[in-house]
Amino acid sequence: MSAYGRNVYTQSVLSAIGDMKPQHVFINDNKLIEAAEELASMDLGHNDWRGAIFPGEDDDRFMAFLVVSGAINFCFTDFTTDKSFDVEYPTGEIKTGASAMFASLMRAIEERIDVLDPRVLADLTQEKVLHIFRHAETPMPMLEERTRHLNNLGRNFRNKKKNFADVFRKNGFRAFHSSRRGGIVADLARIACYGDESLWKGKWMLFYKRAQLVPMMYHGRALSSNGALPLLLDSENIGPIADYRVPQALRHKGVIHYSRELAMLVHSGCAIPKHSDMEIEIRARGVVEVMDRLITEVNLRRPPDAEIVMGQLDYPVWKMGPQAAGRHHYTYTTAY
Repeated sequence: MSAYGRNVYTQSVLSAIGDMKPQHVFINDNKLIEAAEELASMDLGHNDWRGAIFPGEDDDRFMAFLVVSGAINFCFTDFTTDKSFDVEYPTGEIKTGASAMFASLMRAIEERIDVLDPRVLADLTQEKVLHIFRHAETPMPMLEERTRHLNNLGRNFRNKKKNFADVFRKNGFRAFHSSRRGGIVADLARIACYGDESLWKGKWMLFYKRAQLVPMMYHGRALSSNGALPLLLDSENIGPIADYRVPQALRHKGVIHYSRELAMLVHSGCAIPKHSDMEIEIRARGVVEVMDRLITEVNLRRPPDAEIVMGQLDYPVWKMGPQAAGRHHYTYTTAY
């Protein structure tokens, strides 16, 4: 079985990278080894995705929450102010970025707006979405796109008379099956609001950051559920999550560096065009290739019974992003 098993998504990116002659994103092999040695010595557990900004019970509602939040888990930074969307929830606590999005959904549920019901999402208006994501200081960007995504997700499940948790159960709690037609990731990838593909020099790169993140998060929660949630059966096959915080963290650690042109654009806060060579190199080389190499190097330095999967590597690296100096790259996209 090839790397990542039946995960044709990550395999498509790694395959295309073989033909890529980097122009904008470069890897420092020595720094990569340094990072691997540092990470290998850490206690790399799974995030359990608990707390006030997530449903408390280990049941269908939590699974539905992941599918709904995954559909809108993109672009939380105001490109003009460089500040992240924020909300006050619970009272007295300010959440930012993705955490603010999770908090907004929980606040809506508390207000009896059942965002976990496909029928409710199918008919959401932009005015209602604006209310759900009302902010503390920095508003949620791309509200029109988020409204479309929530409508699309709701109508897809409503028309099939299914609930959001069915995507897990129907696939036997497997992220991937033997073809692109089966598995949690494939089922989500078929819904327009989860789209995340780039065509580069005649080759499709199937990133599907959000579709892979949903089962990754599910598995972390299942591990802490004392059996209430079945474990994902193939968590080792989930690939790198190609977002904007991971390359920011890796650049801060010196593992990757940018060309002068790209570095200046990122530093000045200029948007990197979607599907451009710069953006694809950041995601393909700066995330997928580096994280693929990094997990290999980390596991070489750990005992066989302590090897990790991507879910244990992604979160600690992702957490370094917001703490890193400088900006992350900006791309106006719903992919991540």
